[in-house]
Amino acid sequence: LFVGQFLQAQKQDIQLEDIWLYYKFVPGFPAEFNWMNDDDYYSVLEDGKIVKKSIKNEKDVEDIVDIGSLQDPVTQEEVEASSYTFNDDESKILLKSGIEKIYRRSSKEVCFVYDRNSKKVSKLHDGKKVSFATFSPDATKIGYVYENDLYYHDFNTEKRIRVTDDGKFNEIINGGTDW
Repeated sequence: LFVGQFLQAQKQDIQLEDIWLYYKFVPGFPAEFNWMNDDDYYSVLEDGKIVKKSIKNEKDVEDIVDIGSLQDPVTQEEVEASSYTFNDDESKILLKSGIEKIYRRSSKEVCFVYDRNSKKVSKLHDGKKVSFATFSPDATKIGYVYENDLYYHDFNTEKRIRVTDDGKFNEIINGGTDW
């Protein structure tokens, strides 16, 4: 009986509404993940935590950080993040919040940096939305773009350094590419 019902269900016509209105045939996507330096592990953002998992059995190995327990150093509000990346030695984590898409492959977002050793949180550019935030290879700095100008934050001095000052919307784009 079950096989007959299954075959009958397979004979139903596909309607355009099923594809474009109800999205019945949209593929699922895996959660965003990052490979860990130790090749046996990866990490994912789940339920407000960055969790380290084993590749062999997909079991949780460690909660790297509970993002909800972190506080914004300026407002003292709970930090939220929808994306994250590690620096090369995994001692710091770039947390991105309030992501605003600009074009297909660009966005701007509020960025926090969590130092796993000191357990401190810092906020880039006074909490203004920035683009292309990237750690330097030695993790002493993080470069980014704000209003078409290049900046970097030096973690050793806790100073923000402006590298360019001629950025202009739709004319001079420092630090990003254009069509």
